Amino acid sequence: MIAPETLYKTSSERDNIFLALRELLSLHRGIVDPRADVLADLLYERRFVSHRPEVFDVEMALEALRTEGEVLG
Repeated sequence: MIAPETLYKTSSERDNIFLALRELLSLHRGIVDPRADVLADLLYERRFVSHRPEVFDVEMALEALRTEGEVLG
């Protein structure tokens, strides 16, 4: 039997952004401005990722962290 094709394809880049954002927020709990554009800049400037991620990808990762209860607000 052949497995059905998944509806949602995961992107390793998006997975990396999720993990990097989780790490950034856990190490720097005092981040005052948790907007996705600011977090995208911080991820790149603090070398959590090799290039500045798209704001949309950071928004998705941030929402996932909120859903999991790892980020409040």
